[in-house]
Amino acid sequence: MSRTLYMMSYLNPMLNYLKECNILFERLKEVGIRGLIIPDLPLREVESSVLISPKRGK
Repeated sequence: MSRTLYMMSYLNPMLNYLKECNILFERLKEVGIRGLIIPDLPLREVESSVLISPKRGK
């Protein structure tokens, strides 16, 4: 049985990875994480977020 894994984190810890954002996304991909849940990121700011992966949806 396969499962899709998502990681949940608040925005502040994720902002620590701004300079290494691509490294973060690659590492998450390596361990099988398919997406991020950031509950305190306002929906209206999602598209302009610097945490959006350049390969979003792949």
